[in-house]
Amino acid sequence: MTLQSILDRKVRAADGWCVGHVFDFIAKKVGHEIRITHIHVGAAAWIDRLGLGALRRKLHRNAGYELPWEAIGSVGEEVRLREGWDKARCKLHPIHEQDEE
Repeated sequence: MTLQSILDRKVRAADGWCVGHVFDFIAKKVGHEIRITHIHVGAAAWIDRLGLGALRRKLHRNAGYELPWEAIGSVGEEVRLREGWDKARCKLHPIHEQDEE
């Protein structure tokens, strides 16, 4: 599974709840590889992708989630999260505020 295969796809939690779309990611270098560690899903991720993070903070819009790569169960027309990744669990993983530089 690659980032290209999930970017912009709708994400559905195990309980059927629509989490949003994949708009961004977090990666880290492991040896000579770059590995995706988290995906950013939802309206807040879309606003941040447009470079409007400051606007999101002004509006106090937090409808975005930072989900670990391991939460992804399958990819088809939608990204389906693994069993146990329901609405309540997703809401425990809001996108972290990033410092302005």
